[in-house]
Amino acid sequence: ADGLPIIGSAIPMLKHPLRFFVEQYHKKGAIYRVNALHKSYVVMCGIEANEFMQKKGMEHFSSKPLWDSFKDPFKADKFILASDGKEHLKLRKIMRRGNSPLMLHNRIPEVIEYTKQVVIDHGKNTDISVVRFMQKMVIDQTGALMSNIYLEDSFKELEFFTRSLMNMANSRWPKLITQLPKYRKAKKKALKISRLILEKHRNKETNNTEPDFIDDFLAANENEAFFSENDLELAALAPFTAGLETAANTLAFLLLDLLQHPESLNEIKQEVDAVFKEGFNT
Repeated sequence: ADGLPIIGSAIPMLKHPLRFFVEQYHKKGAIYRVNALHKSYVVMCGIEANEFMQKKGMEHFSSKPLWDSFKDPFKADKFILASDGKEHLKLRKIMRRGNSPLMLHNRIPEVIEYTKQVVIDHGKNTDISVVRFMQKMVIDQTGALMSNIYLEDSFKELEFFTRSLMNMANSRWPKLITQLPKYRKAKKKALKISRLILEKHRNKETNNTEPDFIDDFLAANENEAFFSENDLELAALAPFTAGLETAANTLAFLLLDLLQHPESLNEIKQEVDAVFKEGFNT
């Protein structure tokens, strides 16, 4: 790809990543190499590359080397992002029901009431850090819907712990960070949370009428010891970390885009007002 000596393509990648990748695709084709400072990446893009990944990806590529470090703090063996082949398919099967939209159908009013209360608690005329607000919202809602547990006063440590693992997995942060007191404190808190979640589910203390995401993992061990206790501790945190970067940032950008396009925001408000006119009905 186009770039300068030593720093390579780092500047255009940071300034306008999507524009840069599309431009290089048109110049270099479906497969090209990008150098940025001390890192080198192979980019595959376009229709042909996507079709290849869908049909042949599992035969030629592995996510294990990238995500193996995510398992280290838990000493776990099985983690869906670091699994391939039959193990990956079995994990997806175990997680399918707990991730299904049908699991949320009867709980939409609960999510709505929670969201309203969070907004009320922030009060009027107060500044909000939108990304962190969305991260907190996503952690609380997905965690509650998938594990039937609301976490209290744990967002800060959990967010830092998850972000640290992701940045180390992607080589953005050095593994030396695991020696810092802040990381050790966050790790200790995260492990405490995961063990609490498992304990409450084993003791039937979650008040859920239907088995949830965590129950499905525990059920998978009833007939065979498929998961170790360390695997289960890692899985227990999944509902609270899965959307921390993806869903939260998407929602933050969505809100920004709506505020920049008042006509679209007004259309959405009209739709929302029509839905809630006579109360929400699932």
